[in-house]
This record gives sequence, C-alpha cells and structure tokens, in this order.
Amino acid sequence: MTKAMVFTRYLAIVGFSLALSVTAVPSGTAEPESSSRAGSSTTEPAVLRVHRAVDAARRHDPIPDQLQPALAGLHHDYADLAGCNYTTGQHRLCRRGAVHGTKTLVVLGDSHARAWIPAVETIAARTGYAAYYLAKPGCTAARVIPDHGEGGFVGCVEWREWALGAIRRLRPDVLIVTSAFPDGVVGPGGHRVTRPADIAARVRAGLVSTIRAVRDRVGHVFVLSDAPGLTDDPASCLAVVGADLGSCASPPSDAAQLHFTADRTAARQTHTTFVDARSWFCSDGLCPAVVGTTVTYRDGGHMTTVYSRSLDWPLQHALRLAHLVL
Repeated sequence: MTKAMVFTRYLAIVGFSLALSVTAVPSGTAEPESSSRAGSSTTEPAVLRVHRAVDAARRHDPIPDQLQPALAGLHHDYADLAGCNYTTGQHRLCRRGAVHGTKTLVVLGDSHARAWIPAVETIAARTGYAAYYLAKPGCTAARVIPDHGEGGFVGCVEWREWALGAIRRLRPDVLIVTSAFPDGVVGPGGHRVTRPADIAARVRAGLVSTIRAVRDRVGHVFVLSDAPGLTDDPASCLAVVGADLGSCASPPSDAAQLHFTADRTAARQTHTTFVDARSWFCSDGLCPAVVGTTVTYRDGGHMTTVYSRSLDWPLQHALRLAHLVL
C-alpha cells in the first residue's frame, strides 16, 4: 500500500469516527484530538489505534510483552471512588475533578460508568469542572428494576432515586449517563424478564424516564453508549499458551446492538446528545482485547483504567468541553 493510500485510508477512518461519535450536538467548543494533545498512550486518534489493533488481530499477531495493566492483577483494576463507594448503599457526594471549579459535571450509572472515571477525571481537571461520580454496581441508570437472578434489586431503585435527587440539587452543567445492559429486569407482573429485546425496550423507556426526571436542572445531558463487551475473559484468554491477538478478539454481541439502539432512541426521544463510543473499542465487526500494549477490558465488559485514561481526548471532543484557559 502506498503512502498516499495509507493517508487516504487514515482520513476516511477518522472522518467516519467523528461522524458516528455524536448526534444532536449542543453548542460549545471542543478540544480536538491531535498529535500535539494526544491521550496518555499514543499520539494516534483512538479510532485509528483500534483499527490497527483489529488489523493485528486478523493477522493473528503475537500478544505484546509488558501489557498494561498486567494480567496478574487485571481483575482488580478498578477506578478509584475516592470515598464514595455506592456498593454499600452510601448516600454521600464526593467532589472531585477541579474541586474549586465553578462548573459541575456528573456521571450517572453502574460499574460501567465507574470505568469511565479515569477519562472523565482527567477531562474535568483539564477543563475546570468539579466532578461527581454516581456509579452503583449492578444499578443501571435507566428507571427499571434490575434482576440479576436473585430477585429485584430494590436497593438499586432506592439509590437511583437518591442520585436523581442529588443531580437536581447539584444542577450540573453536564450530565453523562452510561450503563451496562442488564441481564434481567423485573417485568410488570413481577416476573424476571430475560429476553434481550424485551430488556432493551424497558431500558429505553426507563432511560427516558431518568432523563426527564432531571432534564430541567441540567445544562447538557449526554447519553454515552456502553462499550461492547468481549466474548472471553481477557485475563484468561491472553494468558493461554499459544494465544494470539486474533484468538482473544471477538465480535460485539447481539445484545450490545440492542442496547446501543435503546440508548440512542432514548436520547432522540428526550432531545439529548448521544455519544457513539463503539469505534473506540471495535472496528469492522471485531473488538480487540489489546490495543497497542493496553488491555482494553479487565473482564468481559469492564474497561481497564489504563484504556479509559487513553480515551480522555476523544471523550472530551465528544462532550464538546473546551480546554481551560488559565
């Protein structure tokens, strides 16, 4: 392939990514991802890094040495909650980011929302936003009752209503809503709904309800699509003797597409901004377990802290947050 062809392909990839990333964009300016202001891992845009990783997976290239995070501690690679661990049902707020900032940013969701903290914390500090991370594991931001096989998660419902009340009191300039796709929800008759299409319909309606509950108290609402998960556990797959980048990559699941559509539809119905993050994780129908030397997920669905941090610039661009001028 000639240099001209490579450059043309590069422009097509980047342009396609930016076209997909955001719909219903609000007014404001953005800090573009560039060679002079790149993410922490490389100077290449995220979409190009993923495209290169998919090419490497299709060639079945060997797994790089010195992976980040290391496989030995991958399952314990959690984003710091700085005292606000909502797993225990806490009802408190931890001010982070630019703690003395005059603007406020809130993230609402579950453990998948928690995985975005390294990226958002960097963005908040850089743009002068105080940040609050309202992330409770297993508790989708959508107003549904999750059922993970042990009955309805009533504690989620109670905590979520507290979180929505906190958002209304905070009156944030920016609200980011993102969650995993529940493996089950409580239906109207109290039975557990597990059919993905039915879950997606309830998540869409529940997300619309969540957004409408706080919309009049928030400057801009962004619905951030969930990262498509992997079929295999990266820690196990990458450690197998004879494994390569191709054997540990996987296509996005059917449920991931249903979830994506539900979130995008909810954003359209509430006239809020939808951020399509798929091209930061997958390309040409394949999601690599390793991008460069970075492991993308700590398990089948949760992004690693290192990979999250590397997405600070593309996410900031999608949120249209201007760089702080000092």
